Amino acid sequence: MPEGELCPPLLIINEIPEKLRVSDRQILTEAIIEGKRAEQEGRYYHPAANGKIDEMTNGYSSEIQLASLLDNARLAGQIESSR
Repeated sequence: MPEGELCPPLLIINEIPEKLRVSDRQILTEAIIEGKRAEQEGRYYHPAANGKIDEMTNGYSSEIQLASLLDNARLAGQIESSR
């Protein structure tokens, strides 16, 4: 693409590997309950649900989310440098 020309938005899904994901159904169920409670209180669902998952996994969920963020940043850099 010529320099300065706009390109359409691009969404790439770079998933957390299945073996690393939180799969405990009790944790996920409690996170959903916490997210819905937050909504009923006028707060946002996702921060409350993610906070509950993080609490119940002793920070593990934050670690894998950070690793995923860093992986996505590396991928974005690779894509950009190949253009």
